[in-house]
Amino acid sequence: DALIQASEAVKYHAEFDEISQRFNQWITDAENQLEQHTSTNEIESNYAIDEHYRSVEVR
Repeated sequence: DALIQASEAVKYHAEFDEISQRFNQWITDAENQLEQHTSTNEIESNYAIDEHYRSVEVR
């Protein structure tokens, strides 16, 4: 009985580790996507601001 419980505990621990690793990878991927999206938007915003000031300077 104790051997069965120990065996199940090992199995659940391994499953928990796998789920934990997948969750951590999911969080890392989400953070990377957010960072990539933010930098892309920042570049586009900076470009739009620069273009606006260039058009104002020309006048």
